[in-house]
Amino acid sequence: MNTKDIVCVNRSELKYEMHPLVALELQNELDILLQRDAYSAQSSYMVRSLYFDSANDIDFSDKYAGVEKRKKIRIRVYSSDAVSGKIELKRKEGNYSYKKSLNISRNEIIMAQKGDYSFLLDYESHTAWELYTLLNLGCYRPKAIIEYQRIALPGKSYTYYLGFTDKEFRRYS
Repeated sequence: MNTKDIVCVNRSELKYEMHPLVALELQNELDILLQRDAYSAQSSYMVRSLYFDSANDIDFSDKYAGVEKRKKIRIRVYSSDAVSGKIELKRKEGNYSYKKSLNISRNEIIMAQKGDYSFLLDYESHTAWELYTLLNLGCYRPKAIIEYQRIALPGKSYTYYLGFTDKEFRRYS
């Protein structure tokens, strides 16, 4: 694998909870001003994330405690029959986030679900090495699956991103 499989995104994130009717009204107004991403042009799409954490659940504990600087590692797919996905390392400091993603195959997703991260050594990137090291030294294992529906309105070069997600998050653990 080569470095073209890596995507890095920097942005500030602000999340708001809205009444569904207010969110729908705002979404309709923004649909006039902004273009939806290719995946949500006609309707919402599924986002399914498999989160990894250490034996002591350090990443979840940091988020729950409101720690300012924290990280999370996840695999994300956009359909239940996806042939590929992304493994992501996301670091947050306050509202600012920095995400590094690697495109991975379905077989690599299955390997990671079993706790085998050796496929990351096949990538020629610092990101893959960092993920491999964190996952192995931290004894990371799959912990939870979160699934929801999304409509996305990204800005140019993803410098900003407006997303609407359904209120019905589904959690599997």
